[in-house]
Amino acid sequence: SVHAAPSTGYQLTSREKEVLHLLVDGNTMNKIAEKLFISYHTVDNHIRNIYSKLQVHSRTAVVTKALKERLY
Repeated sequence: SVHAAPSTGYQLTSREKEVLHLLVDGNTMNKIAEKLFISYHTVDNHIRNIYSKLQVHSRTAVVTKALKERLY
């Protein structure tokens, strides 16, 4: 989404943003894989990258940060 979101510098790819959005919406990794037509393994990789870029270590932390900073 192109709302007045500040440039965060996390440099998430558009695919990572999609995955993040689906995570925030409460989708499981299997559901995300299904919705994006990618494998569970690929979703897992995207999520690891997102955690790394956002410097978080849990789903709760990533969702909290995404909502607070409007990252999706």
